[in-house]
Amino acid sequence: MCPAGQAGSRKQSSLQFTLAQQVQLDSFYQTQQDRDSQNYPKGIQYYLTQVDDWGSYELNLFKECIRAFPVDVSWRLLHNVGKKVQLMADLPGYASEICNVYFSAITGFIVRHDLAKAWQTWRLAKLFCETEDDAESALRLPAMAGWITLHEGHEDKARTLLNETLHYFQLLHFQKAYNHWHEIIEGQITAYHQQIPQYFVFVTPYE
Repeated sequence: MCPAGQAGSRKQSSLQFTLAQQVQLDSFYQTQQDRDSQNYPKGIQYYLTQVDDWGSYELNLFKECIRAFPVDVSWRLLHNVGKKVQLMADLPGYASEICNVYFSAITGFIVRHDLAKAWQTWRLAKLFCETEDDAESALRLPAMAGWITLHEGHEDKARTLLNETLHYFQLLHFQKAYNHWHEIIEGQITAYHQQIPQYFVFVTPYE
């Protein structure tokens, strides 16, 4: 057991560290115009690379950084997510939180115009849902496939996939999820017509 003063000091230091990371990220998004620049938050990349076990903070930080990181950096980190979250495996909501990372990454790769990586990420999400028996997240897979398909230019096929998820929610009487996703889908279709790919950070519960 450590003295209260030491515990308080570590807590304050940790808070300062997380605030510094948030300031670094906010500064990048406010000033960086060229998303392909190598002037991305390398300090945060280093932190996420060095941390062996990711918790909720690291997952959320990664979701916030996917737009900022080069595609290859995001892909390397994403491919190791399953190994990084070993300590979360037995926590409630674990599976949904992981799928939220995959789904956020899909929209990030769409924004970066890398639809091949978006599809690879979708397949990782599908495999995870099957392995972890995450039925709730699996309901969202058709919509995510539709999201990618929309930006491939196949709007009719995309709408069919997007509506499949809405149909599941309606069938299961998940009215809150239905309303939430209906709003997301309509917003994404509108943005697509305006040629503005939008990054979306998925969270649990729906907000």
